[in-house]
Amino acid sequence: MVICYPESHVMVCGTCISMYDRVGSHGSPRFRAAGGMNLKKRVGYFVVTVALLSVVGCSAATSTATPTATVTVTQTVTASPAPVSPPAAPSSPGTPVQVKDTGATATFFQYKQISDEYNKDLGALEVEVCLGADPKDGKSVPSVSSQRWSLRDANNGMHDRPSGYTGNPVTPMYPEGGALNWGECARGWIIMPIVDGTPITEARYITSEGKVFSWTV
Repeated sequence: MVICYPESHVMVCGTCISMYDRVGSHGSPRFRAAGGMNLKKRVGYFVVTVALLSVVGCSAATSTATPTATVTVTQTVTASPAPVSPPAAPSSPGTPVQVKDTGATATFFQYKQISDEYNKDLGALEVEVCLGADPKDGKSVPSVSSQRWSLRDANNGMHDRPSGYTGNPVTPMYPEGGALNWGECARGWIIMPIVDGTPITEARYITSEGKVFSWTV
């Protein structure tokens, strides 16, 4: 904090300014009235000058830059769903289709309506599966299963072989498991309880990974 002494000084913008001229070897102030100007006029001009300096000078010294506003714009982007690929068109009967990376293939040959010895309606499809090369994963077993095959009708009905079925109206029957080696094929008929006249449209095979392959009937 700045304090001005003696009382003949005033503070302007943090600086002490004398109201009188200092003259003389001893530093004592005396009033000068140069140009015929009396004391009251000099004091009046001095007050006006100090007032102007206070308004103009101090305001300029203490002015600060106007702050610039910062605006952050956030945009929300909604990801579009990935298009769904249509299912592959069914293959023609008799066409081998690779169903495993190891080279395994599956083939549907034909479908026909039959009856068992009790005159019950049955559907029979002739299929073949050829095992690929040994995957050498230490856990895969060279075998086949009729449960991987099914039939689909025009009303979206699905038909498969019931477990525990022992009838044998057509031969050879498709093996369940079987003593197979890697690279061998197994061909035969699979029987399903299907009412005569049911509009069967597709034969299907599903892999252990859940991939589905189909043929037209």
